[in-house]
Amino acid sequence: SIESVVALISSANLVSLNVVRANNFVFIGFVVDSDNEKLEKWVLQRASCA
Repeated sequence: SIESVVALISSANLVSLNVVRANNFVFIGFVVDSDNEKLEKWVLQRASCA
């Protein structure tokens, strides 16, 4: 099963930024992709069911 979803987005892309914020993603930090572009890493954790 899927435990988390990761979104890598450009800080300049305000639409993507609004989407991750609206969907309760949590900012983790910055990464650099294979094109040497600095991207923000956002993660959405699946809610655990007890």
